[in-house]
Amino acid sequence: MDSGNAEAEIQLIWQEHQLGEIQQLIPLPCQGNQRFVVNGSHIVHLSAGDSAVNGLRSEAEAYRILASSLPVPEMVLYDESRQVIPRSFLITICPPGSPVSESWPGLEMQDRERLAMEAGRHLAILHGHSLPGFTSRQINGLSDGYRYIQDQFRRIARRAINADAIEKSTVARIKAVLDHLRPLFERVKTASFLHGHFHMGQLWQHNGWITGWIGFEFAHSGDPVFDFRTEDRLESDCPGSLSPFYKGYTQVQTLDTSFALKRSFCKLLFYLESFTARSAEYGGTGEENRTKLSQLLHSLELNPG
Repeated sequence: MDSGNAEAEIQLIWQEHQLGEIQQLIPLPCQGNQRFVVNGSHIVHLSAGDSAVNGLRSEAEAYRILASSLPVPEMVLYDESRQVIPRSFLITICPPGSPVSESWPGLEMQDRERLAMEAGRHLAILHGHSLPGFTSRQINGLSDGYRYIQDQFRRIARRAINADAIEKSTVARIKAVLDHLRPLFERVKTASFLHGHFHMGQLWQHNGWITGWIGFEFAHSGDPVFDFRTEDRLESDCPGSLSPFYKGYTQVQTLDTSFALKRSFCKLLFYLESFTARSAEYGGTGEENRTKLSQLLHSLELNPG
């Protein structure tokens, strides 16, 4: 849905709920839902589709669950009735400041390090929330980390094959790696709250401190390692952030000896998913991600752990 239609819909929402005059409307880059900052004080989140995954139910629920432990924005209004506009929408208070990835170049070194460490701690706190069962997006009833990651792999690989974006022989090689890593994933018996598509553009900062965290439309329960599949984006969006990010994370959560191998497999899935993604939020060009996938897959085959 184009931004012109979205702006007209926001006008209708503001009129219906008597929220005053819209003087400024700024679109935010995002991978799922559409988002606009209204008058510098509110964010309107518009669902991108009919499904619960692409809609706002997961995001609204995440804000409710996390309100007491993380700086998620205060919800003003959530409406999935489709009576005002033909899709769901959510209005939240806009955090002070701006997205970390946008403000990063102008920050002092000490502020960068503090923000990266704080981001790591926030992700670790998120992962400290356990949820009943593994969902792999909206699929329920998965019993452990292996069933969870297997379902993620099947879904992503099926989409890539159907789009003729990857050779079946390459998918078979990835499956062989997963089969080898199965015991490592099977050890995870408790599902954690996952963000689903973590990067520094969703964290807002003001004067070097994190003030808010938005963008939970892909939130679900699973193996925490899955949230590290976007690791490349941390360093590309915010150079120098990766080391303090992990330092902050490990102040809250322990990473076991299997973490590096499992993270590498999840990064394979990230590169594979990028082949069929329409969003720039996956980072890099298609050819760059293909090269990364090929190199990482070869490395895992040579050094399976």
